[in-house]
Amino acid sequence: MRKLLAALVGQALPPAHLATVAIILTCVAHSQTNWRPLFNGDNLEGWSGPGAAFAVDDGAIRTQTGGLLRYTREKIGDVTLRVVYRISKGNSESSIVIRDGEKVRLDTGVIDGVTKPIALASKAPGEWNTMDITIKGAHVVVKLNDVLVTDHTGRQVDASYIAIEHPNDRAVVYVREVSVQ
Repeated sequence: MRKLLAALVGQALPPAHLATVAIILTCVAHSQTNWRPLFNGDNLEGWSGPGAAFAVDDGAIRTQTGGLLRYTREKIGDVTLRVVYRISKGNSESSIVIRDGEKVRLDTGVIDGVTKPIALASKAPGEWNTMDITIKGAHVVVKLNDVLVTDHTGRQVDASYIAIEHPNDRAVVYVREVSVQ
């Protein structure tokens, strides 16, 4: 362990410093694994939706036509929701439906019809994006690829079901992770 830690920091360290580095690495590892998955990567267990053309393709939820896929196992309240996705081309109008029907657009991270983007952070079509949606009371913060894109305080809403909405056939959307912390 001492050699491993020394290699990680690029130099030999006294034992007291190695203990500190070990604690820091343990904390970092714990914070990165503290996510609870809502999508298992194998099937749509726990998800349902009327008329939704969603399927699992190579470990990711895929859709090509309009529809809504709702996570039905539990209502989601104050959490950070992580969605890792890619869009095959441009403006798909796809979104993550959060509290009481609010829609966070996958292409920009805005709350549809409510906010404008603080910054543009979406990657090129076909590349994987990571969106973190933090919901606390009436406050919603959206980070897209670690860039703040939405910071909005609206009305207080109780916990509700979340969903993936894909209203048209402009693009194919793949979602490989949906998890909460």
